[in-house]
Amino acid sequence: MYSVVDLKKIVENNVNNIDNERTAHVYCDGSIMEDGKAGCGVLVIDSGKDINVESEYIYRMADNVSSTQAELCAILFGLREVRDGMGDVCFFVDSQSALESLNSKNPVYEEVVNQCKGLIEELKENGRNTKFMWIPSHIGFINNEGR
Repeated sequence: MYSVVDLKKIVENNVNNIDNERTAHVYCDGSIMEDGKAGCGVLVIDSGKDINVESEYIYRMADNVSSTQAELCAILFGLREVRDGMGDVCFFVDSQSALESLNSKNPVYEEVVNQCKGLIEELKENGRNTKFMWIPSHIGFINNEGR
């Protein structure tokens, strides 16, 4: 078992070991409020040699969707945001169930998973690698905690 401080250090080390000049970082998160209202957010950080571009996107979703569905939609919206860019992409996702759905042969929320897989394949066909990394939530890692 790791402490929150240890987890944060591990995540920061993993993120820092990614080639930032060639790889856009995409942080995805879904959220369900107590009253059933749902939404998701995407933060794209694209660091090139001379410029660092950060773009934030917030999407309102239909009420009473599951947290996994909100997380998958965040991934889908993130993929749409980077599809016309250049270089590789690394997604940081705090939902293990969403990541497992992307790798499942019989995923829950098959329609959104298939759309994600289609965009991942499109990126691959354009010579761009797409990586997904699980990061724990609520450890104080600023790019995954909202701003």
